[in-house]
Amino acid sequence: ARAIGRPDVLVYWTGTTPAPSDALPSDALLVGSIGGARPRRFELPRPARQARGSLVLYSAAHREVLGTIPVPPRPPQAPVGANPSP
Repeated sequence: ARAIGRPDVLVYWTGTTPAPSDALPSDALLVGSIGGARPRRFELPRPARQARGSLVLYSAAHREVLGTIPVPPRPPQAPVGANPSP
């Protein structure tokens, strides 16, 4: 794993495809912060579970977008206890 090299990196989810800029999209939802050497696992906000969107890496200290990662929608899951069809 490579270090990001910026302090205070936050991860946001947005339902839009952000244009290159230093501003977060207006619909951005905070997912978590990245720090340390350990791998991190985040739960996406509810809207991200059903819609296509992007993760945005944002440096709070530098007030800049570091990059974006497209996220496809998750397929619907069967309700707990449902019987799979043969």
